[in-house]
Amino acid sequence: AFVSEMTTVGQAPKENRTFVWVRRTWLVLTISSGVTAAILLDGDENRDVDLLLALAMLVLCLPSSLLAMLVYAPLSDFIGDLARNWSAVERMGIPWGFFFLFGFLQWYVLFPWLLRKRLKP
Repeated sequence: AFVSEMTTVGQAPKENRTFVWVRRTWLVLTISSGVTAAILLDGDENRDVDLLLALAMLVLCLPSSLLAMLVYAPLSDFIGDLARNWSAVERMGIPWGFFFLFGFLQWYVLFPWLLRKRLKP
């Protein structure tokens, strides 16, 4: 179990160290993938770096990344027009931010809430 038993009636459950470790590892991996892609991206917009970053974030943020793609896809042309004069790194950060936001909400908000709800007496 990711969340341990309630300590006393009415108190929120204490989080298991494993769950905290998993969330922190996710945070480090997502941020390091964005930083690594920004470093590897050259001034000529190396599209392979964009694809590798999208694939890494897709895997790291599953299943919420599928919802992020459904939200981002219709907005991509509009966002692309807004970001036309931005650098390649800034443009690459937009989809990364979408994936990160949805993954963060999944691992730091929704998942703990579901576990607390499941463990309520």
